[in-house]
Amino acid sequence: MKNRVSRLKYLTTPLVFFGLALITLESIFIAIFVKCEIANQQASTYFFIMIGLFILIILIVSIFAWRIPENLIFDPESHLRHEEMQKLKKENSAIALNYIAGMVFKHFKDIIQDKKGLLYGLDYMLIDAQKMDNNYIETYLNRGRIKRALAFLEGTTSEEKVKLLHDAINILDDIISLNDTYDSAYYNRACYKCLLGYNATAVLKDLKKGIELDQSNSDYARTDPDFESIKDLPDFLKLTL
Repeated sequence: MKNRVSRLKYLTTPLVFFGLALITLESIFIAIFVKCEIANQQASTYFFIMIGLFILIILIVSIFAWRIPENLIFDPESHLRHEEMQKLKKENSAIALNYIAGMVFKHFKDIIQDKKGLLYGLDYMLIDAQKMDNNYIETYLNRGRIKRALAFLEGTTSEEKVKLLHDAINILDDIISLNDTYDSAYYNRACYKCLLGYNATAVLKDLKKGIELDQSNSDYARTDPDFESIKDLPDFLKLTL
């Protein structure tokens, strides 16, 4: 008994258990034929039922083996390794998409004639990157920048501008919910709030937080055109000195 139990520990994949179950089923049918007195006609019927069940199970397993083989042949450790690899693959794909979108946005947005089409295309690309890895913060930051760029495209209505800037702020809110020490999220949110005409207190609160997290934001703010409407306020000057 102990020897049998020790052998069971090697039966770790679903496919092996399926094979054992199939052998057990066939053994039961054979035992019925051998031990029970069944008329020839009934025996033939049972025999074809047995063959039919056997073929059906083989077909089902073959479909599983073709479509999702890992569910049949992976043991628990293999499943964990496979899941880790899939996660890593998605994370790397998200980083690659974000990098490509960021480079195109930085170097080609002022060259390509259809700027609106380009920016929306990049936004859709970054949405796909978020689906792959919704914890990669740079993707959110780039989406916010694209929304801001769309808001100031020629032909954008005032209603569309307001909506796009609010969308950008919501994206930055998502960043802060993921990482409340990410300085660029606070700095950019201050920019977008200022562009939307938020009161100076709300703008300066975010700007102050961004500068506290990274002092270099003070230098950026000093010459950033997004803060044009508050650049002469004493509290702004105090923050950016």
